[in-house]
Amino acid sequence: MRLITLLRHSNILYYFLTNYVNYKVLIFLLKSLKSILWLNRRNEKDIVELYDSITPFVQLALDNNNYNMLNFGYWTQSTRIPLEAQIEFCRLVGEFANLQFAKRVIDIGSGFSTPAVLWNSRYKNNLLDIICVDINSNQLHAAAKDITFPFVPITEDLSYDMVNTKVKYKPSSSNTVISLVNATATILPFANNCVDRIIALESAQHFKSLSQFFRESKRVLKPGGLIVVGIPIIGSNISRQTLMQLAKLGILYFTWRSEHYNLENLKTIMHLEGFEIQELQHIGHNVYEPCANYYIENRKLLKQRLNTKVLPLTKSMFIECLERIIYISALKMKDSSQKEIIDYVLIKAISAG
Repeated sequence: MRLITLLRHSNILYYFLTNYVNYKVLIFLLKSLKSILWLNRRNEKDIVELYDSITPFVQLALDNNNYNMLNFGYWTQSTRIPLEAQIEFCRLVGEFANLQFAKRVIDIGSGFSTPAVLWNSRYKNNLLDIICVDINSNQLHAAAKDITFPFVPITEDLSYDMVNTKVKYKPSSSNTVISLVNATATILPFANNCVDRIIALESAQHFKSLSQFFRESKRVLKPGGLIVVGIPIIGSNISRQTLMQLAKLGILYFTWRSEHYNLENLKTIMHLEGFEIQELQHIGHNVYEPCANYYIENRKLLKQRLNTKVLPLTKSMFIECLERIIYISALKMKDSSQKEIIDYVLIKAISAG
């Protein structure tokens, strides 16, 4: 009788454990699917979850836990790896924004604040103050640890080695500061007419609404202040109709982590919100193709890095699936860039009036 009771309880326990495990697996797969299909972003919380989800995979794939920038990078003949391209991109944006003439800058969508460290170091002679604004408090907390202590002054321009080894940073002048603010891009907690520059480096594609972001930027900028936006866009030959976008973008329609603005959309919004475009650069060929080539050429190595850790079967399957999606996306990204279906623009505009 006791044996029958034990078996019966064992069956109940077995049933509970198997269903609980299946439930946990299901939840994990659903969360993973949510991370992959980031097209359906209802609010800013989804963006935070997206970046919190993908950052560890980026770090793991590139074998670098200090990897703290997530933009595509600006690739030249001398850049070899993504981090060098990203540092080059920050340098390009700093020059494009004429930061040598600025005193106070807001970097919106600042992430781990590495661009701010670079700009502050490079333009230290004009006492540049930078306010890093991001909706993701996790990334700001990580940035705070690196910027505030221990205090190790950097007297030269930020180099690849400095970023790669996460040298602790303190602005070289006691009159300069890097501030971290947890806020949304569409409701900026600053006074009117208080800054010279606003920069959104590969972040504005996430702001909802983009019109409200430009409206707030105009309010905060001093008259004659500049806004600089680096943003992925779709080609002008694709309408806003979903079916047309889906047909031309293919898998990028689902995996390209941005709203699908085209250049005319962007120009119209900026004009309506009181900005006059001063300069525009198309840099897509220095962004997408070399970035895609790096992944395609190093796929085997990156895949090995993803599989270095002993992972449960479900997570291992997820990584295989994710890697495959990234690879196909890289192929499509290269093809779409060559056909000018997608582009990347740097826009500098002045706050008029």
